[in-house]
Amino acid sequence: MNTPSNPDTSNTPSIQQAAREQPMRTSLWQALVHAARRRLQAWRRARRCARDIAVLRQLDRASLRDLAIHPSEFASCWAEAEGQAERSRRRIVRTVDRRSPS
Repeated sequence: MNTPSNPDTSNTPSIQQAAREQPMRTSLWQALVHAARRRLQAWRRARRCARDIAVLRQLDRASLRDLAIHPSEFASCWAEAEGQAERSRRRIVRTVDRRSPS
């Protein structure tokens, strides 16, 4: 019988047990949220890359020559400009450094 003087605690978790499980639930939730954010950021980065490369592909040969970019370099130029790859082109370093807040 479940009375105030004799409560049946066989089916209810103890306060200590609930306290031990709470951090595990919180950390699992935080890990899931973090993973979802990283996937969303990667998806957004991929969409931005595809959009920017599509714009570069619309340029004519003379414009590309003026920019000193060959079509085979689109992805690597984009990666350098976005900080996804080590900067090896001086013009990208200068452009990115000007855009970065000091």
